[in-house]
Amino acid sequence: MRLALFTVLLALRAGAQNADSIRAGTRVRVWESPSIELIARVRSVDAKAITLDAADGPMVIEWQRVSHVDVSDGPRSGPRWRSGLIGSLAGAIGGGLLGVIIGDAAHRNAPKFGAAGIGVGGALGAIIGTTQPGERWVPATPSRQL
Repeated sequence: MRLALFTVLLALRAGAQNADSIRAGTRVRVWESPSIELIARVRSVDAKAITLDAADGPMVIEWQRVSHVDVSDGPRSGPRWRSGLIGSLAGAIGGGLLGVIIGDAAHRNAPKFGAAGIGVGGALGAIIGTTQPGERWVPATPSRQL
């Protein structure tokens, strides 16, 4: 019973904060209960709900169903080499594993396929990591006026 009351109070508090700090046209990331992430532009905001311009058309979400809201602060501006390195490592691991699996399933030389997968996956991961910097997200609060 206490947990349910706490959850309701927290949802009402979050709704009041979000309704005051988010403006139309802002790109937001909204977590709808239970853990559904939506990224869209804000069409309108009132005390009861937020309306988003989603890919499928306008979507109205009541504040009671919102667990968290973040506001886009633009693309990341950090060094691209770091994103490239992370992408390269992730691609090499994934490519190596996929190469070994394919080599083993085809009854070929799995180590050679794994090595090729490491090289190709690492290169693709580095390219994707350096060209896709990602987005910075800032929690929406009443003190942050958009």
